[in-house]
Amino acid sequence: MIEELLNTRQASKILGLDYKSLSNSRNTGTGPKISYIKIGRVVRYKLSELECSGPLILDTFQATFSNS
Repeated sequence: MIEELLNTRQASKILGLDYKSLSNSRNTGTGPKISYIKIGRVVRYKLSELECSGPLILDTFQATFSNS
């Protein structure tokens, strides 16, 4: 089975997050731990993981930044 990979903009739309928030979270290590694949400078997210853990990721992301 071929896994569908999404770029940061596509992943952020599925998660309902701002593109920059997802990118900053990945770069700084803050917020939820969303697994990604990096090939050179290209970052990709697995669609199946985003669909399975989407609500949990959003809850964690909101809790992290609402306490700031």
